[in-house]
Amino acid sequence: MKKAIYALAAMAALTLASCSSEDAVTAPTGDGTVTFTAELPAMASRAFADGTTAAKLAYYVYDAEATGDTKTVLFDGTADFDGLHATVQLALVTGKTYDIVFWADSYGDAADKPYTYDGATQTVTVSYGTAANDEARDAFYYTEKSLKVAGPVNKPVTLRRPFAQLNVGTSDLEAAKKAGMTLSETGLYIADMPNALNLYDGTVSGSAEARFTAAALPEGEDFPVEPAKYGYLTMNYILVGADKTTVDVHLTSDINASADRQDVAFTAVPVQRNHRTNIYGALLTNPAVFDVEINPDFEGSNDTEIWNGLSEEIEAVENVYSISKAAQLAYLSELSATNANALAGKKIVLTNDINLSGNDWTPIKSFSPENIVTLDGQGHTISGINAPLFATLCGNISNLNFIDVNITKTIDFIGTAVGNLYGNLENIHVEGANIQPNGSMFTVKRVGTVVGIYNSGNATNVTVNAATVKGYYCTGGIFGTINETPNRTFTNCSITASTISGGAYKGALVADVNVSGIRFVSCTYENCEPQVAVADYDPSNVTFE
Repeated sequence: MKKAIYALAAMAALTLASCSSEDAVTAPTGDGTVTFTAELPAMASRAFADGTTAAKLAYYVYDAEATGDTKTVLFDGTADFDGLHATVQLALVTGKTYDIVFWADSYGDAADKPYTYDGATQTVTVSYGTAANDEARDAFYYTEKSLKVAGPVNKPVTLRRPFAQLNVGTSDLEAAKKAGMTLSETGLYIADMPNALNLYDGTVSGSAEARFTAAALPEGEDFPVEPAKYGYLTMNYILVGADKTTVDVHLTSDINASADRQDVAFTAVPVQRNHRTNIYGALLTNPAVFDVEINPDFEGSNDTEIWNGLSEEIEAVENVYSISKAAQLAYLSELSATNANALAGKKIVLTNDINLSGNDWTPIKSFSPENIVTLDGQGHTISGINAPLFATLCGNISNLNFIDVNITKTIDFIGTAVGNLYGNLENIHVEGANIQPNGSMFTVKRVGTVVGIYNSGNATNVTVNAATVKGYYCTGGIFGTINETPNRTFTNCSITASTISGGAYKGALVADVNVSGIRFVSCTYENCEPQVAVADYDPSNVTFE
């Protein structure tokens, strides 16, 4: 069910005094301890690729400041997955900058594994020639680039498949049997495929014959297109680049028929990284007629759905909203527009990147201090937002990235994540933001890249890079204003390569702390830059105008 979003006539000013401290974010401990929580993308339906075959996570740590065409692995290691999650804890040197490469597959140290990693070139080489229809070949990767360690860090990351999944299905298995064609094994052949992947920059190279030898037909799997109609003939993973390309695919089999049935060719088949390509039709009795579709059907695909401004109804399961696309997130905005406490006590979990596409966004709101809202981005990214994600929030936000932010609306309190916040922040990153609201100091009162006015709660690992922020009264690089309440802690909060301008009060971390005219009395700042005065901040990182 899809509905048009109802626009709010105006944002209401907050009158709450405080919020509950339930579900508080726990700050990491230890100097230079970096903890990654790696997650594999899971499929919503059973059609291969559920991610559970990748049992072992390997990691390789590099000095990001080292030069040259080859790199030296400082140290490496492995971790086991518990379901779709694995935790890696690294003891790194404070003040140093690192690149960290992750690779996950099912083979571990097996001698006959089809994937080989070269640490010097950060490249995985793929060997073909194994049996077709093998789910064990599913694999995933992620690279953390230029991680500067300023203290303890907790960061969730989502690994992605470097492959396209190629599926072939037919609707005439029974008809073929009746015609005397008994098929029990299939294979796949593609003449020229890349066989090397640079995990640092994501590029593919090399050339190899991708030949998957004949193996038994897949059993117990649902074909991705009309599973009740089409039976699986073959499924294979092939290494491809990030951009769409075409390949000529040959299906081989042991079918008892004339020679021309031994090798059915499908020409100019589109394939793309982290996408499924499905070839289907009556392929055994009428192989000349078939359909091909390509879709980003892998959960957590790098390609996100482009939002058309409408909402799509979604129900909470055990008080959890699992959001995979922008229209579902917009539905939560619609709910809160009609009832400010509709989301009270709920948890929102992003299962995919969200692209709001620059369409008019109405901020979500939740005013209940007793039943807070929690949002776990699971390391996903929201892009193309043009207003705060939340107008007012009693709750916590964690593990969320923002890119392509462009906020020019006249709103009382402005921040990419929240205009008016009572709660905790953990692992929030904003990359590339233009925040220059129209209006005056009477209509635009608090402006920050992440939060406009921050009333209570702690912040850990909140970073901003490449932001342009302009306000009229209290303009902060990360927070516009912090209302001081007892025992608040801000850890690993930083801003780089940004410009901040405005009228009264501006600062790198925060423009102003309200406590009877006294600034920075009881708040604790660890590995932050909490300057209010313009001259105190490194001009190479932040420019004030």
